[in-house]
Amino acid sequence: MSYTINSVVSGSYPSMTNCDGQVLLPQPGMENDSDTKYGNINMMKAMADSVNTYFVPLEKQVGLCNVVHMAQAFGLGVQGGLNSAGTALLPISQTQTLTLGVNSLTPLQIANAYAAFAADGKYCDATAITRVVNASGKSLAVPASNCHQVVPQSVAEGVNTLLGGVVSDEGTGSNDAIRWSDAGKTGTTNEEAQAWFAGYTAQISDATMMTDPADPSVSLNGLDMAGISHDPAYGDETSGPIWQQAMNAAMSGLPDIRLPFAPAPSSPSTPSSPSSPGAPSKPGKPSAPHQPKHR
Repeated sequence: MSYTINSVVSGSYPSMTNCDGQVLLPQPGMENDSDTKYGNINMMKAMADSVNTYFVPLEKQVGLCNVVHMAQAFGLGVQGGLNSAGTALLPISQTQTLTLGVNSLTPLQIANAYAAFAADGKYCDATAITRVVNASGKSLAVPASNCHQVVPQSVAEGVNTLLGGVVSDEGTGSNDAIRWSDAGKTGTTNEEAQAWFAGYTAQISDATMMTDPADPSVSLNGLDMAGISHDPAYGDETSGPIWQQAMNAAMSGLPDIRLPFAPAPSSPSTPSSPSSPGAPSKPGKPSAPHQPKHR
């Protein structure tokens, strides 16, 4: 969490190699949505502020194929749509912008992946059936949820700490926090066409997404949403309040169980001086669609 990267003002998505051995050439457009001049920052600050130009270089260092394998282990290996033949779900696109969330995943997938961090790194397949009772009151067997350890408990605790920083006073999701111990992440695509908030407690994980179902490419900026409009329509201001309201209702009556957190770095990095590299005010437009933005 204290690992620092020089988050530059702008640049190209670096060359990476996918799991098929294909070398992806550099692509222009790696930018943030903020004009904050970051420079060298640690992971806590980068996650709290959603700094694209931190996580793309980190993906390069870790290796794109390793990121793909981890996504698959958390149930994020396929997208929410079918292939052209209509016979199978599309695999995730292995692009340099993978780490920023360019694939069309469902809220259920995201919520289920986040639930694994609350469960000490154990991932369980989602199941909609918890109990079946016949007419005579006898309980019938239901499909078991396949569970397996994906990451060590210490890694899950680190992720909880990072995502807990997002809903802290310093994070982009600070206004969406609830009174229970929680963690979460904001997300907004290019042109504010989709706005997300996903988060969890020790008991419940939930993901909320807003878009135009008739045309998901339409910007949400300035649209009337129940008498309220936002411009820009960031995830923390649109989906975040919905998540907050839903979680407050779902958690009502449940105890406040502290999420398993790891110790945060003792002295988080702060934005650098104006002379250091910074981030532009507009998001980039990479070759892959729907690059999540700063908020």
